[in-house]
Amino acid sequence: MNDASLQQTTGISYDDAGTAAITTHGRHKLLSDERRHTALRVLDEGPLPMALGELADAVATDEAADADAVGVALHHKHLPLMADLGVVDYDPATRRVSGPR
Repeated sequence: MNDASLQQTTGISYDDAGTAAITTHGRHKLLSDERRHTALRVLDEGPLPMALGELADAVATDEAADADAVGVALHHKHLPLMADLGVVDYDPATRRVSGPR
């Protein structure tokens, strides 16, 4: 896979020193979902690291949604994507979130 394909797939580019940066595509992918906006705001405002349950409760309150359903979506979809893009650290084993970096 060439560099352009890798950037398009991951949303991350690397400079000559190997430093990762989120691409325009990655930013669009990250911000294309309102739940990720809310999660980033909660993480930015809260103490870190944060437990997944705590994040899910805050996001669910903001959305007037079920916290368990929000937690499942964060765990399986949103946090892995955010971690892949390098904006948070998420450990699925401990269900702890650090970031944004």
